[in-house]
Amino acid sequence: MLRVLLLLALVPLGGWLFGQLPWSGGTATLVLLAALLLTLTTRLADALRSLEIRGDGRQRWLLVASLALLLPGLLIRPDGGPGPLAALLHSGLLLLAAALLGQLTARGLRRPAELAPVCVVAAWADLCSIRKGPTAIAVEQIGTYYQTGRQGPPPLADGLLVKALLPGTPLPLPLFGVTDAFVVALLGAALARLELRPGPTLPLPGWRPRLHLAPAGLWLALLLAQIGECFVPGLVVICGLVLAWLLVREPASRRLTKRDWQLTLLFPLLISLGLFCW
Repeated sequence: MLRVLLLLALVPLGGWLFGQLPWSGGTATLVLLAALLLTLTTRLADALRSLEIRGDGRQRWLLVASLALLLPGLLIRPDGGPGPLAALLHSGLLLLAAALLGQLTARGLRRPAELAPVCVVAAWADLCSIRKGPTAIAVEQIGTYYQTGRQGPPPLADGLLVKALLPGTPLPLPLFGVTDAFVVALLGAALARLELRPGPTLPLPGWRPRLHLAPAGLWLALLLAQIGECFVPGLVVICGLVLAWLLVREPASRRLTKRDWQLTLLFPLLISLGLFCW
């Protein structure tokens, strides 16, 4: 439990300390900060997972507490948005809630092959939502809000973004959405529960760390967005990397049942029909 609390403190603290560095911000700074926060989030998910393994029943209480603390920040939208410290604390709570929801949702997965429908449906839902749906509306609202100098109360969607300070910026800037963090936590927890490798081992001299592909996918999506100066659907990159790894390196993930195939085809169809009628 102490490890969880320490990691929670490091998320907003790390975002604040980054903003105090003397060098100027830019694409490299943003990508480096995202890598730092994703590393902390991965370690947080591992710490929460250890609580579950030990039979600790405090995960649900942590989730209830984090959601209760998040609600005021989502419902009360002051003009110009919250101050830097409040915004960073809000981002830390978002990451905690996403990690907890991902851990709890992963309990419903029993077989490696069930990850294939999850990845396909999540990626397709994100792609469709960006094309014509809630994400497209949120991106437009948030873009207008920041381009106009944060005049008036921020849109509700802005409260669902994980933010951090960059050197030379007075207020935190958005990095990625809470949905991206949730799917990263979900896939990471599912891989751990099913005893699957989360990614390849990096052959570094004297050190062979394991690359976790779920957070690496989100980092890659952010990097592509910064380089291309365009919006990149994070879930498509995350789920694409994880699914490709599983299909190539984990034979059990390829043993889809008839029901798995039906779900893989049915849900994207329903999502497409829903957005067509939107």
